[in-house]
Amino acid sequence: MERPPFAFLSSVFEDPKDEPLPIRQRIWALGEAYGRPVWAADFPPLRRARLSGLASLDRLDECLRNIQRSQIFICLLHKRHGSSVEIPGTTEKWRASYFELEIFEAVLLGKPIYVFESDIFAPEQPLQELLNTLGPALKLPDRRRSDDAIVKEVERLLAGDVLPNKVDSSPPRQYESIRRLVRSFARGRGSGRTHLTDRPELELLGGRFQADTAPEAAKVERAIAEARAESNKLERLTRLWIAIRELAGAPYGKRGFDGFLPLWNAALGEWANAGSWFGLHAHLYMGCLAALGSMERVRAALRDSKVTMPDSLRIAPHGALASEFYAMAKYLPPGKWHNSALSLAGEHIDGALKRRGGDRAGQLSIRASIRLARGDVARAVADYRRVLSIRTAESEGSDYIGDAESELGFAMLSGRGRTKGVAYQECGVERLTKVGNRPGLLVRAKRKLAIGYVETGDFQAAVEQLAGASDVAIEAGLLDQLLGLRLVAMRLAQKGVDLPPALR
Repeated sequence: MERPPFAFLSSVFEDPKDEPLPIRQRIWALGEAYGRPVWAADFPPLRRARLSGLASLDRLDECLRNIQRSQIFICLLHKRHGSSVEIPGTTEKWRASYFELEIFEAVLLGKPIYVFESDIFAPEQPLQELLNTLGPALKLPDRRRSDDAIVKEVERLLAGDVLPNKVDSSPPRQYESIRRLVRSFARGRGSGRTHLTDRPELELLGGRFQADTAPEAAKVERAIAEARAESNKLERLTRLWIAIRELAGAPYGKRGFDGFLPLWNAALGEWANAGSWFGLHAHLYMGCLAALGSMERVRAALRDSKVTMPDSLRIAPHGALASEFYAMAKYLPPGKWHNSALSLAGEHIDGALKRRGGDRAGQLSIRASIRLARGDVARAVADYRRVLSIRTAESEGSDYIGDAESELGFAMLSGRGRTKGVAYQECGVERLTKVGNRPGLLVRAKRKLAIGYVETGDFQAAVEQLAGASDVAIEAGLLDQLLGLRLVAMRLAQKGVDLPPALR
C-alpha cells in the first residue's frame, strides 16, 4: 500500500470532455513537491483510470479509506462538485454525490477540514441546502477567492506554516475529551426532560428536511440493503446517509408522505444502531439520540396515519432510547447530567417493559445494565439471570446466549461470584467466537472478559483477549469499543505488563 497521504482533496468524478480542473492538478502537484502527498481521485492519471474501472460503491469506499488515512481534508468548492453515486447493477443514480459523502465522512471522523470557495462557485439548490445543513461543521469561508489565491493558501498548509493541532491520543486524554464533548452538548442542547412524548428535544440534522420530488421507494430500499450488508460501521453509516438523502425529499414531518414513513423508521433504526457502535453518544445532530428522536416523530406520524402497520412501528422506541441514555451516561461525570441520563434511561426501559411484546430479554438486559451503573448489583444480576434463562429456553441462538452469558458474568464481577462470573464470560466469548458474524458483541465480550482477568490477576490472558478484540474492532469500525480496549490496556501497562505494539 502507498504511504498515507497528508491531505485528501474532495473529489470530482464527472468532468465534461474528461478534462480535470487545472486547479486540482496544481494542488496535487504541490503535495508532491513538498513531500506531503495530496490524495486526489483524478491525479495521477493512473489512479484516475483505476478508479474509473471500479464499481461505484467500491470507488466510494476507496475514497473514504483514504480520508481515514489522511491528516487533513481539503474541501474545494469550484464550478464542478462531482457526480451522484451510481446504483450498482443499474443505470440509475442516488441523490447523494461522492463529494458530499466525503464531507460526511470527514465530519464523522473529526478531521480538520479546510474549505476553499472559488469566485466562480455557483451551487445548484440541492448542494446549497446541503452546505447550509453541514455549514457549522464545515466552517464555510467568509469570502470567495481566485484559483491563484486558493493555491497559495493550500501551499501554506502543505509547506507547514499552518498545521492541524497535534492531538494527545492517550486513552485518558481521549476519554476526557469525549466526556467534555458529551457534557457540553448535553448542556447546550439537552433539556434533561423525558422523551416519553411525541415531541423529542432533538432530531436528526435538526429535522431540517425540505419537501422535494418524492423519492423512489426502491432506491431507498436498495441503499438500506447495501448498508445492512456492511459489517464495518462507518461504511454502514455512509450507505445509510445515501438512504436518508433519498428520503429527505419526503420529510416525515410533512403531510402527504405517509407511504415513506416505514422506510424512514427502518433507516433511522439502522442509523441509531450503527452510530451506537461507532460512538455517536451525545446530543449531536448526526448522533444516535437525534436519530431516535426523529424515529419517535415518524412513529407518532404513523400513529396518526391511516396506513396499516404493525403495532411495533407505532410504539415509541423506548428500549433504544433507554440504551442510548445509558451509553451517554458512561461519558458524563458524576453529577446532574449523569444522574439525569440514567434517570431517563430508567424511565424509558420502564415504559418499554410496561408494553406487551417486543424483545423482553433485550429490555431486561438494558434494565440490568442501568441497575449495575447505579450500583444495584443484586437486582442487576437477577435481571441478567432472567435474560440468560429466556434466551436459553427460547433457543435464540449462540450469539444471543453468548452475549447473555458475557453480561451476566461481568455483572458478577462486582459481587461475590467473581470466579464463577469469569467462567460465564469465558463461555460467552467461546460461543460468540464460534458464531463469527457478530463482531460488536464479540469485541464487547472480549473487553469485559479482559477486565475479568485483570480483576483475578491473570494479566497475560487479559492481554490475549484485548489483542484479539482490537483486530476485530478495527476491521468492523467499532470506535466506541476501541477506546474501551485502550483503557483496559492502559490499566495493564500501569501494572507493568508488557503489551504488544498494537495495544500501546
